[in-house]
Amino acid sequence: MLCHDCQEELIRIKKRYLSNKLIKKIEPSEDLDMDLIVNAQDVFIEWLDSIKVKKINSKRYNVYLFNFYDNRYDSIQLKVAKKKDRYIIDDIIF
Repeated sequence: MLCHDCQEELIRIKKRYLSNKLIKKIEPSEDLDMDLIVNAQDVFIEWLDSIKVKKINSKRYNVYLFNFYDNRYDSIQLKVAKKKDRYIIDDIIF
C-alpha cells in the first residue's frame, strides 16, 4: 500500500499524462495484482536506463522495456492524443 502523499502524487501524474478513458481502463481491481501500464507485477528502476521508444506514426509509439527475467525486450504500444497544447497517452496495446 502506498503512503497517502504517494497516492496523491500518482493521481496527479496520471491526470497529467493519461486520458480519462485510459485511467478508467487501468483502474486496479482486487483480482488483478499488476500494473497495467507496464504489463508487469513488479517495476524495476533499471528500466529507466533500458527504455527505448520508436515512433510508428503520428498517433502510435512502441515502447520497449527490458525484461530482466527473460533477458529480452518487451513491447508496449501507446496511442497518443492531442490535448490542448500537448500530447497525452490515450490507450495502451499489449
